[in-house]
Order: sequence, then C-alpha cells, then structure tokens
Amino acid sequence: KVLLPRMVARHEANKLSPIAAEAAGVLLVTSATAAVRGNSGQYSHASAMGGRRLLCQSLNAEYGLQGIHVSHLLVDGAVDAPDTLGKMVGPKKFQELRQSGTLISPVGIADAFWYLAHQKPNSWTFEIDIRSRTDIPWWNTPPPPSRL
Repeated sequence: KVLLPRMVARHEANKLSPIAAEAAGVLLVTSATAAVRGNSGQYSHASAMGGRRLLCQSLNAEYGLQGIHVSHLLVDGAVDAPDTLGKMVGPKKFQELRQSGTLISPVGIADAFWYLAHQKPNSWTFEIDIRSRTDIPWWNTPPPPSRL
C-alpha cells in the first residue's frame, strides 16, 4: 500500500493505527529546504518545515519497525508548475524560466516518490533532496554579506 500525502500538518496516532495494523506501507512527506535551514524573514516557514521534518523522524522511529517506510522529501527550488509558479511570475517570466532549464521537473519529483515507495525494507532512505541540475545546493551557497 502506498500513501502519497502532499503534507502532514499534525499527527494523530489513531489515524495511523489502521495502517500500522497491516504491517506494511509508505508515508512520503514533501517538504522544503527550510526544514534544514532558515532564511532571513522566514521564521514561521522555517519552524513549520523543521517541525515537519522532526515529525517524520518521530513517525519513522515509531512505525519503521512495524513495516511502515516514512520518508521526508526536500524540494529545493522552483517547480515547473504553470498553475502555481506560472501565475506567480506571469507567463513571460515563466516561459523564460522553463527555457532556462532551471525549474524542477514534476515528473522527476514523481520518479523520486516512486523510487522511495518501492525500496526494499533492508535499504530504506529517510530523506532525499530534490533540486534542478542548475541549482547550487544550500550547503554550498555563500552567506549573505554582513550588515554590520
């Protein structure tokens, strides 16, 4: 059985109990880079994403031994989504971004979900970081100049 929630906002044990009773399953949770580092002015977002990541770690500790694979997927960058990003930046800018090859492919994200959902129990992955090939990973990004 494969569960693909877009997000987990809160955990109520009684909602997962029927899943755990079957002793098999997958809980894949989409998140953002803010789960592992905060940005200036993004206090609420960073704390929410960090909490989501910790929730996944707790769920993994609780349900992993019962055969439920819990995995946390970081989507680090803009996704090629005309109905969201396209409306935010406008059609012209969206097409420029699309042509530049910097947007994350929704198919690539789906492939990552599929990969995680079909892993063998003796080699589960807890966390994956998904980004465009042109994106600089956050751990290689220089810090902003000092304001002092």
